[in-house]
Amino acid sequence: MFMLIRSFDVNFNDLPDEILLMIFQFLNYVDIVYSFYNLNDRFNRIIHDPVLTRCFKLVKKSCNHSYQNGTFSNMMLNRLCLEILPLIDDHIHEFILDSSSMQQILHATFYRNLAHLSLSDLRRETIEWLFTDEKLCRGVFRNQIQTLRIKLDDIDDEATFCPISYICENIFTVFHSLLSLELDESAPSIDFHHELSFEDIRVDHFRCSTLSKLKINVSSFEDCLHLFDGRFDQLQSVDINVCRIR
Repeated sequence: MFMLIRSFDVNFNDLPDEILLMIFQFLNYVDIVYSFYNLNDRFNRIIHDPVLTRCFKLVKKSCNHSYQNGTFSNMMLNRLCLEILPLIDDHIHEFILDSSSMQQILHATFYRNLAHLSLSDLRRETIEWLFTDEKLCRGVFRNQIQTLRIKLDDIDDEATFCPISYICENIFTVFHSLLSLELDESAPSIDFHHELSFEDIRVDHFRCSTLSKLKINVSSFEDCLHLFDGRFDQLQSVDINVCRIR
C-alpha cells in the first residue's frame, strides 16, 4: 500500500485574516509592529484590529527581547508614538507600561477609551512626574482611569525611595474615577517592603468615595484597621499584607 503525500507551499500571507489574528494574539504587539508594519496594506489593517490593540503592553523583559535593544528603545518607540498609536488610540482600553516608556507613550496621543493602567518599576522621579503632569492629571487620569496597578522598584537608596503614603495621597487627589487600586513591588524583599503607615499620612487627603477594590502593604494591624474607618465607604474587596507583627 502506497500513500501519496502532497506538499503544499503555503505562504504566511496566504493565511486568512482570522488565522493571522489568532496567531498574533499569542505574540507581543510590539514585536508584531516591528515585524509586519508597512509590509502591505493588509498587514497594516490587521495590526490595527481592536482584538490586538485593546490591551497594549510594552515592558522590558529579562532576556532575548527586542525591547532591550537600544535601537528599538529609540527608533521603534518613536515610531510607535508617531505612527502607530495615533491610529489605534480609540481602541486602547488598557496600558501595561514600565517607567522607561510610559512618559512618551502616555503623551503620544489622547486615549479617549483608556480605563485601565498598569505601571511597573517606578522610582521617585517617575512617580513625581506621574502626579504633576498637568495634561494627564487634568484629563485621562482624573476622568477615565478606573483600575490602577503600580509596581514599585526595589529599594536601592534613599534618593529613589518614595513613601507609600505620598503615593496614595496623590492617587486619591488626582484619580477621581478610581474603582480598583493595587500597590505592589516589582521584586519583593524579605527585609524591606513598601508599606503604608498612617503615622505619615495627612488624614484629610487619604480617602476615596469610589474605590471598591484595594491591594496594599501596611506596617501594622493598627494601620489595617484605619482602612475600614469610613474613608473608603465603597470598599468591597481588600488584599492586605501586614509587614510588621508586634
